[in-house]
Amino acid sequence: MKKRAEKRNGNLFRPLIGILLLGAFIYPAASDAAPERAEGPATRFSDLTITEIMYNPLNNPTNEFIEIYNTSPVDMDISGFQLKGEIDFTFPANTTLSGNRYIVVAKDTSTINGSKGPWLGSLNDAGGTIKLYSNHGVLHCHAEYNDNYLWPKAADGFGHSLVLARPDYG
Repeated sequence: MKKRAEKRNGNLFRPLIGILLLGAFIYPAASDAAPERAEGPATRFSDLTITEIMYNPLNNPTNEFIEIYNTSPVDMDISGFQLKGEIDFTFPANTTLSGNRYIVVAKDTSTINGSKGPWLGSLNDAGGTIKLYSNHGVLHCHAEYNDNYLWPKAADGFGHSLVLARPDYG
């Protein structure tokens, strides 16, 4: 019984995150739009969340990027933080993400002004996982993306990115 509980608890958030991301990346129809929300901390685990993924850009694979949002009103020093999974990137020294602001990490920094990068590797066009670790190796957040049914087709090579509709949901 103990081993079963450990296994279940160890995987507790995996289906929740998949459901959360799956639902959050799909834009509702205008009539189904959620009421206005005040932005706030994303989760109890971290104030950082991955809010946008351009994994299969139209015509130019070097236009890939990932956007991270600081849901806290407090500035955060992200020097030495790492993006891992499909790609590998370490934020350089003296990198601060201001409170309630975004930072973009790009495969090719010449394609997006003010972005950080470049990273090693490439975002898989069929789907994958992106994880953000602190400079001490602590997992702050992760996002799984896919090009299968229920994920927006427009993000799969048609010029659109996956955008987290409600960053404060985590």
